[in-house]
Amino acid sequence: MKKIAIIDDDKILLSCLVEIIKLIDGFQIYSFVNAREAYSFLEKNRDIKAVLIDYNMSEINAKEFIEIIKKFEINCKIGIMSGYLKDEIEGSLKQTKVDVIIQKPFNIEIIHNFAKQI
Repeated sequence: MKKIAIIDDDKILLSCLVEIIKLIDGFQIYSFVNAREAYSFLEKNRDIKAVLIDYNMSEINAKEFIEIIKKFEINCKIGIMSGYLKDEIEGSLKQTKVDVIIQKPFNIEIIHNFAKQI
């Protein structure tokens, strides 16, 4: 089973994302409403295959969280979700490794395509 971590401080959206990923076989899903919990999880579970994170959370932004992933030397796919304009986000993430930027609101197919690349 491939491990995927989903981090979003919007509990309803997080729940929807978990249900979308559940539709695809072969995933063990870990969901977090705050970055602290996700940090603790990643510290102990460096075999994670993908991280899907909200761009702008209350505690930490995606760019900072990607630095944590690098610090732990985790080799995984990274997806950023945001309601901001894609060009705006790409500019701020130029120096980071991001596999996909997913615009909110998104459709199920986009999430499925990300998961299938893992």
